[in-house]
Amino acid sequence: AFPNDEDGICCKSMIIDSSYFFSHCEHHMATFFGQFSLGYIPNKKIIGASKISRVVDYFASKLQVQERLGIEIVNCITEAIDPLGIIITMKARHFCKEMRGAKKINSPFETIEARGIFLTNKDGCKDEFMSRISNPNFM
Repeated sequence: AFPNDEDGICCKSMIIDSSYFFSHCEHHMATFFGQFSLGYIPNKKIIGASKISRVVDYFASKLQVQERLGIEIVNCITEAIDPLGIIITMKARHFCKEMRGAKKINSPFETIEARGIFLTNKDGCKDEFMSRISNPNFM
């Protein structure tokens, strides 16, 4: 984490990172994989661009459930930088759902975890985040 405003430049804009992740279901030891998008509004610290993906990979590398995965990622980053708000969406395909049990092919499971100003949608921050990650021209 880096101090925000140490050099006279203060970032108060939304920062968004999106990428993919791979994990294994702790109940069935089957793979689940998908995409995440994480957004945060900085406070006194910012996090390096590659660190978000590293945090995601760290928590995804163990047997896991998707619901807890998002919570652990948000908790870790919140503890490190104490942002004004943070949100993560995770959309994944679960082989335990596709290959056994329900056998529903390509039926993604989506979770969202939000804290701070994203919970109250202050100044429409959650709406803006959701519109940006759903826009195919965002990248």
